[in-house]
Amino acid sequence: MKARILLYKSAWGDGHLLDNAIGSWTWLWNQKLLRRLTPEQRAMIKAYSHIELWLPDENGLFIAADYHYSITSHYAGTCYTSTMRYANGKDGTVKRPASEVLKNPGRLDYIEIDLEDEYMPLQIDYMDQSVAENKGYDKLAILSFFWIKRFHNALQYICSERIQDYILYFAARWALKFRYANLCRRNGRLVVPSPLSMAILMVMAGLTIKPLIESEG
Repeated sequence: MKARILLYKSAWGDGHLLDNAIGSWTWLWNQKLLRRLTPEQRAMIKAYSHIELWLPDENGLFIAADYHYSITSHYAGTCYTSTMRYANGKDGTVKRPASEVLKNPGRLDYIEIDLEDEYMPLQIDYMDQSVAENKGYDKLAILSFFWIKRFHNALQYICSERIQDYILYFAARWALKFRYANLCRRNGRLVVPSPLSMAILMVMAGLTIKPLIESEG
């Protein structure tokens, strides 16, 4: 089974000031990591400000089987992340239909990873439990992006913390063949990543970032 890690590209002028500030500021702070990439790898990277995990539907599809361009949304499956802008008034760890999340596909890139089918029920149970036990969105971690050092609430998550947690769970349970689990540690300790630093680390681990729209062509 395949899963996709969605990366949202910030862009000035769209009115989303926090997204744009995170994308620009973390771009500046990740120059050291960016310099470790090859020119081809660096060309994949954009100023990402948000990240989600996208699982396909029960048929393994990301695009609805009855897909055609005249319907409101043709995206299938489910997205998991942590957000402070959820429509029902809650914030923190959420589970949402992909059709609700992927409303601006031109601003999204993705990384595709392979998962073991036999362990999917276990993984989905773990992620659903994280939604049920949500303690809110980690606003402290967001503030720390604009400081020289990370500080955060250990019981709460931002989007990239939540997805890092899921990916590490994948790696621990299924022995995935990429090095992200090691790359996200500094001096033996987990870091609180930004969406951009997660993207860079996964590219360094040998994964590929692709534009979402081109994948439908």
